[in-house]
Amino acid sequence: MKLLTLITHHYNGHDQVEELFRILTKFSPSIQQQIEIIVVDDHSESIKPLPTTEIASAQFRILSDIPWNQPGARNLGIFMCKTPWSLLFDIDQHPKEEGLEYILKNLERLDPRTTYCFRVDNYFDANDNCALDVHPNTLLVSTQHFKEFGMYDEDFSGNYAHEDLYLAVMLEQHGGRRLVLGKSAFFQDVGHKTERLVRDLDPNRRLAHAKILDGSPTPKNFIRFKWERIANNG
Repeated sequence: MKLLTLITHHYNGHDQVEELFRILTKFSPSIQQQIEIIVVDDHSESIKPLPTTEIASAQFRILSDIPWNQPGARNLGIFMCKTPWSLLFDIDQHPKEEGLEYILKNLERLDPRTTYCFRVDNYFDANDNCALDVHPNTLLVSTQHFKEFGMYDEDFSGNYAHEDLYLAVMLEQHGGRRLVLGKSAFFQDVGHKTERLVRDLDPNRRLAHAKILDGSPTPKNFIRFKWERIANNG
C-alpha cells in the first residue's frame, strides 16, 4: 500500500526532475514501494516525460501562463493525491533517504491536524541570502485534512512569494499548528532557482498584510487554470 505522495513542481526544470528521480531510485526498495511522486509542470516552455522507474509517478501540466503559480501547482498536486499523506517540496529540495525512512516509519503516530516542517542543509533565503534551518515551503500534511482545512491561497499566484508565509499564519489563526519533525536535516538544498521571472515582493506582501488584517480568511476557488494529465507510471 502506498502511504505517501511526494509532490513537487517546476518551471523549465526538466533536468532537476531527472536529478530528483536519480536520487530517489538509489533509496531502499522498501521506501520506493511505499511512495508515489506527483510532478506538476508549471507551464514550462517545453514538456518532457518523467523518467521510467519502479516508483509510481504521475505528471500534470498547467496550460495557463501564470507567473509564480506555486500555489496553484501545489493545490493541483494535492487534489490529484491518493495517499493519506502528502510531502510537498520545491524541486531544489532533495529529500534524504534517512529522512524519508523516518517519515514512513512514523506516519501512523503523526497528528493529521498538524503541518510538519523539516530542517534542511545548505538553505539560504533567495531574497536576503541569509541561512535558514527550516524551509518554509517544505511540508508534510494529511492529504484529506489539508484539502478540507488548508490549501494554498491562489490569490498569491501571479506574483512572487508570501504564499507559504500566509499559509502558516492562516493555519495558526484557525486552530492549526506547525511542528518541525525530527532532530536532523531531512532535506538538502541544491540551489536551483527559477530564472527570468520578476521577484518583486511588494504585491504579495501587501496582499498578505491585507488578508491578515481581515482575519486570515481560508482560501476559496481552487485550481483557477487549465491543466492536463501528461502520464502515469504505476
